[in-house]
This record gives sequence, C-alpha cells and structure tokens, in this order.
Amino acid sequence: MSTIAVDNVKPSAGGTSVDLMAGLTKAWLNYNQVTPAVTDSINISSVTDVSAGFFDQLYTSSFANTTYCIAAATTGQGGDCLCIAGGGNFGAALNKVTSETSMQTTTGGGGAADGEEDHVQVTGDLA
Repeated sequence: MSTIAVDNVKPSAGGTSVDLMAGLTKAWLNYNQVTPAVTDSINISSVTDVSAGFFDQLYTSSFANTTYCIAAATTGQGGDCLCIAGGGNFGAALNKVTSETSMQTTTGGGGAADGEEDHVQVTGDLA
C-alpha cells in the first residue's frame, strides 16, 4: 500500500476549491439511557441523564453557532421503536446551545421513555 504525504493541497488551474471539513460529523454519541452509560462517542465531554426520556450531551469542543444539524435515532427497551428529538424538534422545548444539546426520546404516542441505544450525530462548524 502506498502513502501520500502532503502539507498543502490546492485545486489545479481552473479547478474548484471544496472545504472537505464542512460536511464532516463533528460529534457523535452512542448512549444507553437505561443503564445509563455512554457506549462510545467523539467530541462528547459528558452526558447527563436528566429524567426518563431526557438527557443532555455536552461537547468537548463547542460549535461556532446554534445552526448545527442533529441526526438521531434510537431503539427502546425490548426493541420498541422510539422517536428522538433535539433542540426543540417535534415541539419539545429543549435546549440547543453551542456547548450542549438537550435530547428527548419518546414513544410513538409521545410519552417520554428511555432508549436502549441512542445514536446522535452532529454536523456544523466548531468554534
């Protein structure tokens, strides 16, 4: 296998520059609310289990603004499918600031419930 080592990359004459860092996931979390325990993560300094169905994820490196994008999914106890919301999605008044996001997991009927396997990815510019 070959290795390419470079210090600077730029487009060729007439080429277009692309910011490769812009679209990368800047934080992700695999979290079990039932235990509660972090299974694995990147750029997550801590997770606080607030109450049934609610948790706060704090970022090691803060985001530059609150326009970051959250993609999340979860499964409930016994394989039940739950919904997950962050930063005010689905009408929940949740906290979304540059240093943390409050998340909520609910049953299909809207009641708060802990997820067995919560997956959260966050993209956006870091501060």
